[in-house]
Amino acid sequence: MIVAFGDSDMDEWIARIDLISSIVIPIVFSIVFILGLIGNGTLIYTILANKWMRTKSNVLIVSLAGGDFLLILVFVPFAILLYTTDGWWFGQLTCKVCKLFKSNQIKFNAKGPVDH
Repeated sequence: MIVAFGDSDMDEWIARIDLISSIVIPIVFSIVFILGLIGNGTLIYTILANKWMRTKSNVLIVSLAGGDFLLILVFVPFAILLYTTDGWWFGQLTCKVCKLFKSNQIKFNAKGPVDH
């Protein structure tokens, strides 16, 4: 059985999806923000506070956790605002700087620190 939707039915579904996403996405991002800062912060503190844990492997892990910490600290609040409001509030320059920083941050996290 095929159900045909009229324009008003489709608009109603789109409005419902927009309402649900404007509530659910900020909640999920807030949880990611809190858990990401707590988890990465705890990992960084634990490894740096204990001298016997400062191995080469753990230095790499701290580097990645630090990058994730900064990425979460800077971009998750912007993402929450972007999904809950209409448009970008911070101007074109800030938008370009954020895109540049985010793309470089993700590339660095994927490669890890380079040892020369």
